[in-house]
Amino acid sequence: MKTASALLTVIERVREAQSNEAISVLASAEIVTSESAMGECLSRATDLGATLEGTNWEIFEAIGKLIDERQNAAAEIRRIVDQALRSDEHVVQLGPALKEAEAKAVRLLTESVKPAEPTQQLQETSRHWSWVSGWSARAQRRIWAWRQRKIYCLLWSRDCKRAETFE
Repeated sequence: MKTASALLTVIERVREAQSNEAISVLASAEIVTSESAMGECLSRATDLGATLEGTNWEIFEAIGKLIDERQNAAAEIRRIVDQALRSDEHVVQLGPALKEAEAKAVRLLTESVKPAEPTQQLQETSRHWSWVSGWSARAQRRIWAWRQRKIYCLLWSRDCKRAETFE
């Protein structure tokens, strides 16, 4: 990024200079990293611009909003993107780094989140059922399943009664 910023400053100075001053502006340009790095940056500017424009930045924004167990992996991906953007092209190639980070981000976003286990759901939803808390996990799952079936049956019978009244 240092090289690109320095090169942008040189280009802006050359544009603003009179035609007879352009060579003196180039001669007095500050070489921040190395001449070869600045030359490479200038020769690849079009490609790098296309890479930046072709990157799906919304994916990186989306992984930044994750709040579940994928949050650490998302932070690592964002760190890789940040490093690629800050590094010079001859140190870290921007295109491959962004493509790899994009692929990791897509995999992370499409990764299914492990649902809560039934015993955990039972403990969360049955805090007022103090008589169940001392039972084994197997007994709790059976009670949970029985409760779910009972609710389903009640809803189903209620819907059947409604259907009978309309006939």
